[in-house]
Amino acid sequence: MEVITFDEFHMMKMVNEAVDNVRKAEQKEAPQSMLRNENKATAKQKKRILTLKGSHLMTKEANCLKLAMQEVWTFPHVFADIYLLELMDWATRSELQPIMELAKTVKRHEDGLTNGLLEGINVPCTSLQTTSSWLP
Repeated sequence: MEVITFDEFHMMKMVNEAVDNVRKAEQKEAPQSMLRNENKATAKQKKRILTLKGSHLMTKEANCLKLAMQEVWTFPHVFADIYLLELMDWATRSELQPIMELAKTVKRHEDGLTNGLLEGINVPCTSLQTTSSWLP
């Protein structure tokens, strides 16, 4: 099995792409009245706009996952692995296809999680070792 190392940049790139795909799909399904200026809308359109504003939009849920995902990189390594796996469980239950595909990708390459979270620590240490002749 191929092992992928997850670093913050590439992981957030995948998350942002998934959120963008959810937004695009939702935009296609949104009625034209959502795109109208409320001041120019008819009474029926205004009512529909207000109903949609209060509804549970898919993009809102996807964005919440994105914000939670950004926090993974602030946790100590031991907790970050656990937090990330919990987020992927949440993503799987979200019923948002692009988000579910992201979760499947992360779970499929779970071995790379530890490597990616440690990579941020190892790279500065390696560069320090190569520049300092007195380090072992």
